[in-house]
Amino acid sequence: MKKFFLLLTLLLFIPALFLFAGEEEEAGAGAEMKKGEDFHFIMVNNMVTLPYFMGHYKGAELACKEISAATGDKVTFEVVGPAEMDLMKQVEAFEAAFAKKPDGFMVVAWDAEVVQATINKAMAQGIPTICIDGDSPISNRISYIGTDWTYLGREIGEALAPLINYRGKVAMLGLVGAENMEEAFASFREVMAQYPDVEIVALEHDNGEEIEAARITRALIQKYPDLAGIAGFDAGSGPGMATALRETGKAGKIMAVANNITTAHLQAIKNGELQYIIGERERFFGYYGVLWLYLHLKSNFKVTDIDEKMGIAKLPPRVITGVIFVNKESVDAFWDVYEGYQKAKFTYGKPQ
Repeated sequence: MKKFFLLLTLLLFIPALFLFAGEEEEAGAGAEMKKGEDFHFIMVNNMVTLPYFMGHYKGAELACKEISAATGDKVTFEVVGPAEMDLMKQVEAFEAAFAKKPDGFMVVAWDAEVVQATINKAMAQGIPTICIDGDSPISNRISYIGTDWTYLGREIGEALAPLINYRGKVAMLGLVGAENMEEAFASFREVMAQYPDVEIVALEHDNGEEIEAARITRALIQKYPDLAGIAGFDAGSGPGMATALRETGKAGKIMAVANNITTAHLQAIKNGELQYIIGERERFFGYYGVLWLYLHLKSNFKVTDIDEKMGIAKLPPRVITGVIFVNKESVDAFWDVYEGYQKAKFTYGKPQ
């Protein structure tokens, strides 16, 4: 029964692979599917050992197992990139990964421009490339799978505004300059602009690091003793904010909302240092990333006999995975899963 539901799931997601293999399509004949092929995909990332990314990796791992079990093809993946925050080292790892001759790339685009040229190079060499989590829409990537950051920023704003009774000074922490985060900052500002008694006093770059976020938060509390609320937009923001609020005795007095679900964020909710988390569905990124690349390579689906010339791709250009809302009432439901991510090991580019 379990195998049946596994196959049914893949049939729903990848209908062309099974329903149309070897059959005639309206716009031409589909080639017969080969069995027992090997596919190896590479995820290109930054700060690769960050616990937040274990969801990406576990999702990709699950997709590899399901496709392999259901189709007879061997599908694997690995991760490359620096452990520290270094965009140029991410590009260097991306470039070096060409030597591995992967069947496809999944790129977490921290900066749309920085990875643009290498994505275009991969596509020019016939290596299908998609973006997950962070997008590079200016590149020739096939598709983006991840969060709508405009929506995310709006939800962070809508969560924080009532907590501060729609008045007071508010500060923001995140990765200033990162395209996806800038979208979130903008929509957060739009929400707050609806309330004339709310004043955004700061937008600070915390480099995605907990220690830096804590330092910035302490400085903000000292500079603005009447600070009403604070919003964190990356995985390091929330834990750093929580530490500073606890150490300064401001936990529960300054309202705090953060992005991303990690055990540090969940513990901060339990402690009353954070009031709300708007979490990305990071496990979906790796899961659908693998499925998308496999579908692109194996599917016979087409609309016309000249799809490429007509600019018709097999995959939609954007797949938005939504968000998860967590507060004190729901925090326990997420604890075990994210504690597992925290304890997961990451060795030689693969989760263990």
